[in-house]
Amino acid sequence: MNISVIADHSTVTGFRLAGVSKGFEVEGGKDALPILKELFKDKEAGLIIITEKLYEEIDDEIKRLTEKRVTPMIVAIPDSKGFFDERMDPIRALVKKAVGIEIKY
Repeated sequence: MNISVIADHSTVTGFRLAGVSKGFEVEGGKDALPILKELFKDKEAGLIIITEKLYEEIDDEIKRLTEKRVTPMIVAIPDSKGFFDERMDPIRALVKKAVGIEIKY
C-alpha cells in the first residue's frame, strides 16, 4: 500500500524528506480534488495525507468518496500554521474510533 500527500509545498517537501514518494503540491481544493479522485482509482493507495485547510475546502467530495470504502484512508493534518481550529487531533480520533479509548498526551 502506498502513502500519498496532498498539501502545500512545505508540507510535501517535509514528507518527501521522510521517504514519501507520492507528493502532490497544490494551491487549493480545486487543484486537490482531481488528484484525490485519481488516487481513489489506484488500487495500491492505502493512506492519503491532506492538510486540514484543503480537507475543509473539499469536505463534501471527500465524504462522498469515502462513504462506502475502507481504503484509502484519508488523514487531515495541520499545515505549517497549526490546527485549522481547536478540535481533537485527527490521529487521536482515529485511534479512539479503532481501539475504543482516548489517548491523552
